[in-house]
Amino acid sequence: MTTIVQRLRPHAASAARTAPRRAAAEQSSARRRRRVQRGVVASYLHDISARHTPTAPAV
Repeated sequence: MTTIVQRLRPHAASAARTAPRRAAAEQSSARRRRRVQRGVVASYLHDISARHTPTAPAV
């Protein structure tokens, strides 16, 4: 009869192998999410400033 440790060892090995890759993927997705948020905020601020500046010079 195999012990629990022996049964879990292959899973632990595969988890240890995929852990760095998963961490890198999470980091890159977080970086991408941050970049998207920054772009959204920038476009929003640009929109506001464009809306509040009069297109024709005030006479």
